Formats: sequence, structure tokens, C-alpha cells
Amino acid sequence: MPAPPSRDDLAPDRKQYSAVKFDEWKAPTDSGFFNKLGEFDDLDGLPVTAIGRGESLTIYDADGRTVESWDGPDHPTASDIPEL
Repeated sequence: MPAPPSRDDLAPDRKQYSAVKFDEWKAPTDSGFFNKLGEFDDLDGLPVTAIGRGESLTIYDADGRTVESWDGPDHPTASDIPEL
């Protein structure tokens, strides 16, 4: 069974920040549990994305620490596009 993602999996490889979307309906050991959307050097470079029910979006710094985090909506038809 694969291990849950580590800080190294979530932290950016080349830039200052990474944006990671989590599918909280999946187990942490599932390969689809997280998806690294991109890396960027400025928080204004956050990728535009919607967060659905059961999803979250987290921004990590180069050390794998959480900078910002948003949870998807409680209502199944709502969506959320984070703004810094």
C-alpha cells in the first residue's frame, strides 16, 4: 500500500510555492488523493481553479509548510475560487 503524501511530495521543486488540490473523498494512500496544480514564485500567481465539495486547496512553501488553505463548499452545487 502506498504511503500518504509527505512534505517533500507537496512542497514545490523549483519555485517558492506550490498549489495542491486534495480530493477528500479518497484515502490519503490513493494516488488520486492529491494533485499538484502548479508552482509559482509569487502568491499572485495562484492558479485559477474551483474547489468542489469534498475538495480542498492548499498552498505550500519551499519547506512544505502550509501558507494558505481553503475547503470546498458544504453545499454540493456551490463552488469556491480562492482569492488572496
